[in-house]
Amino acid sequence: MKLIMRNWRWLACLLVGGLICATYLVGQIQSKQNGNGAGVNRPRAGAVLPPDEVEAAEALALIEAVNGGDVKTALEILHAHGVAEQTLLNMAARLGKMLLKAELEEPFLRATYGSLAVSGPTNREYARALESPMPGYERPVMVVRRLSRGAIENYEFDFAECALPPIAVLNLNLDDPRFIRFFLWFDRYAERVHSVALNGENLNNAKLDPEQYGRANHTLNALFQLIKARKPDAFVWLTVVKQDSKTDELWLKAMSFNPDGLLIHNLCQFHSPFAETRRRYAAIVGNQMTMMVAGFYGQRVALEAKFKTLTQAAQVKDKKKRQSIEANALSQLGGVGKAIKTHFQELERNLSSLGYRGLSVHWLAGAAVANSGKAVSIDKADIVDPRARLLQTYYTAKDYAQLFASATEMINNSAPGDMDWALGKLYQGITLLSQDQPRIEEACAVLDEVLAFDFKDKPGRDHCLIEAVKWRIYAAQIAADRDKASQLVDWVQTNAFRHDLKRQFLGKYLILLTNSPTSTNQIIR
Repeated sequence: MKLIMRNWRWLACLLVGGLICATYLVGQIQSKQNGNGAGVNRPRAGAVLPPDEVEAAEALALIEAVNGGDVKTALEILHAHGVAEQTLLNMAARLGKMLLKAELEEPFLRATYGSLAVSGPTNREYARALESPMPGYERPVMVVRRLSRGAIENYEFDFAECALPPIAVLNLNLDDPRFIRFFLWFDRYAERVHSVALNGENLNNAKLDPEQYGRANHTLNALFQLIKARKPDAFVWLTVVKQDSKTDELWLKAMSFNPDGLLIHNLCQFHSPFAETRRRYAAIVGNQMTMMVAGFYGQRVALEAKFKTLTQAAQVKDKKKRQSIEANALSQLGGVGKAIKTHFQELERNLSSLGYRGLSVHWLAGAAVANSGKAVSIDKADIVDPRARLLQTYYTAKDYAQLFASATEMINNSAPGDMDWALGKLYQGITLLSQDQPRIEEACAVLDEVLAFDFKDKPGRDHCLIEAVKWRIYAAQIAADRDKASQLVDWVQTNAFRHDLKRQFLGKYLILLTNSPTSTNQIIR
């Protein structure tokens, strides 16, 4: 007994150490049983505090340290936020050094975009119920966004839903006070993701003004360096949004680092300009850059309209009526799926032949295809003929005869106001104005038909309308009709259009409302 009393402190430490080891071993066993530490049987962690001024200042200090080559300060900040010492030792040998480019293993990468990031309990519930990825598209894209109040460890529940390691998208903001949290997220899950995108919908060329691209590069370069130092073989994507205003090119030129690949958004329709976009980007980042089309819908307007009906059904209290609305909406969604199902293989072949290395399909498109077996006939007004993608091909090749013929066929097989009708009329006008001797009067008549049509109850036509305005302005300018050009700019300025399209348009054409010599003599095309 005296011996025990004399050495009680030592024995207590031994006992505590034994308990810790036992707890660790039990934890390891549970981790293996749950699959790579998913821990989905435990309750979700409680909310965490949003970043305070101290964390925000440390986030900016970390970005500055990485960009300035101050490895010591960068690692000290990460150490203070709980990054393991061995991890920091490994990073110290890599941070700021020459980075090896990772290669994509898959010849053609397929994934489903968005289902793990649907906001709102109603939409998320429907996403869960509807989600049935097309064969080959089981890999999810996981958008990381809940880091202001949600604990990082709660993403274990999202990983538990993944059939394959996901493509992670770090959805941070410009000068984000949560910057350190995004790195901590990657540090925790680095070995469980397929690849990682530095940015998403909150930080890209469409979201920011070109004057902010330099600051964006500051943030993204720091995150890129940290991720590569943490895991040198990580495949790291940069998100870019295809823009007709060519700000996407300015975005790529503003980046001082060399990502492993580009996730390209806004090529979401079968008729999107895939070839032209890849050619433009390759001229900046090189032809060997891995490029993947992201968030593809196929028929965006039609899919979103059907999903809106489906989510509205949740507000109907009468169960029988609600189930009837849901069943009809699912059949309508399946109708869209039936219309697009047969075109995906052709799309994949087309993308591969152009040099693309992957395609992520929006989960709504996958849900539509999954429901195509119970499809009903649908109104084709919002459906775009997939062959419409050839219109841009003919235009690029200056095959105006074939372009006009194809556009005319689309018009003849549709009704005024349909998507095909609007697109066909637009390309008819483009063809007439692109001749060596522009047929101005005929082109104006065709384009004015589009601009005069009442699309109030036909959403999704904004792109066609804005493009028609641009070409109508071009026609007015070569005809020296300055008043018409100004009227068209004013019309866009004073009417409701999709925000990003309107902003881009006014950024280029607003000068025509001034009386400066530049505005009156400059022809914009």
